[in-house]
Amino acid sequence: YQGKHVPAAQVRKELKLQPYHPFGMDGISILSNSNVAEAQSIAAVKKAEHYLALSPVVIASSLEALNGNVSPYLWHTVETKGWPQGHEAAEAVLANLKGSYLWKKDAKRYLQDPLSFRSAGYILAAAMEELNQTKGLLNTAINHTTDNPIVNTEAKNDRWYSNAEVLDEMRAGKPTVYVNSCSNFDNTQLALQMESLTKALGQVMHISAWRTTQLVDDHRTGLSTYLVAKENKGGDGFANIAQSMSGLYADGMALTNSVIGYGVPTSIGIEETFSNLNATADRLSKMADVGYEIYAYEVLHTTQAMDMRKQDGKQMGQGTTKLLDGYRKVVPFVTKDRIFTPDINNGLKFLKSYQIPANN
Repeated sequence: YQGKHVPAAQVRKELKLQPYHPFGMDGISILSNSNVAEAQSIAAVKKAEHYLALSPVVIASSLEALNGNVSPYLWHTVETKGWPQGHEAAEAVLANLKGSYLWKKDAKRYLQDPLSFRSAGYILAAAMEELNQTKGLLNTAINHTTDNPIVNTEAKNDRWYSNAEVLDEMRAGKPTVYVNSCSNFDNTQLALQMESLTKALGQVMHISAWRTTQLVDDHRTGLSTYLVAKENKGGDGFANIAQSMSGLYADGMALTNSVIGYGVPTSIGIEETFSNLNATADRLSKMADVGYEIYAYEVLHTTQAMDMRKQDGKQMGQGTTKLLDGYRKVVPFVTKDRIFTPDINNGLKFLKSYQIPANN
C-alpha cells in the first residue's frame, strides 16, 4: 500500500472499508486459482536470478585458477556464434578480469581449455535467456486473473461470433460484460518455462562441478596436484573432496526430470489436466540451492589456486580480487589438511549473500 508492506486490516481502517466476506462462486474464484504457486515461483526465480548473477565472477575466478584463455569470451569470438545473451554473459565474465594476469602473454598457457571453461559463457547465456523468458511469463501471470469463472467488463463485440445467440447466456447486464467459464488457473506455459530454466541451471551447475575436478590436475594448472600448499608437506589437499560434491551433483541432475502433466483426475473426472507449477517452482529453488553448494566447492578450489598464483607474483582481476578478499574473511587459505565441512558451509553462506556489483 503506497509502496510499503502494510497489514490489510490497517489499510481497510484507513480507507474506511468494511471487511469483505466471500460467498458462493466468489469463494471458488478466490480459492480455485494458482496464486500460491505463482508466489512460490517468484521466490524461486529470484533465487535463480542471484545465482546466475554470481556466475560471471565464479567463472572468472576459475579462469585465473586455471591460467585459462580469455579467447572464448572476446567480443569478436562471441559475435561469430550469435546466441541471445552471449555478449552479455561474456562481457560480465571479462569485467571481473580487469587488471588480471590473464591479459599478459604466457608461453605455458594452453591454447584450448577444457570445455567446462570454454563453454561457460555460452551456457551461462542460455540460462540468462531462460531467466528472461521466465520473468516475462511470470510478470504476465501475476498481472492477469487466475479466476474461474472470470468476469470481463470490456469484451469485444466485433468478433465474427459476437452475435451468436449462445453468447446471450453469458452476458451480465451490459453488452460488454461477460461471465465465462474458463481454466485461467492453467499455468502450462509458465510451468514449462520454469522447467526449462531449471534445466538451464542444471547445465551451469554441471560445468561448475567439472571445472572443479580440472583444477586439481597439475598438468592443467601448472600448480601442485590437488592444490596442496607448499607448506603442506605430504598433505592431501583437495584429493578426496570431490566425492561429496559428486553426490550433490547427482541430486541436482535428478531435478532436471519433468514433473508437469502428472496428476489424478478429480471432481468426478472433469479436472484431468495438470501443470504442477508448485512442483516446478520447488525444483527450481532446489536446483539453485544445489548450484550454490557446487559453487562453494569450486570457489574453495579457485581461491586456493588464486592465492598460490599471487605467491608467484601474479595479479588477479578487480572483480575476482573482491571475491577472494571477501571469501578469505570466512574461509582461510589451506596451509594444512583439515576438515572442509565448515569451509563449505561458510562458503555457501558467503556466496548466497554475495553482493553483485551493479556494473556486472
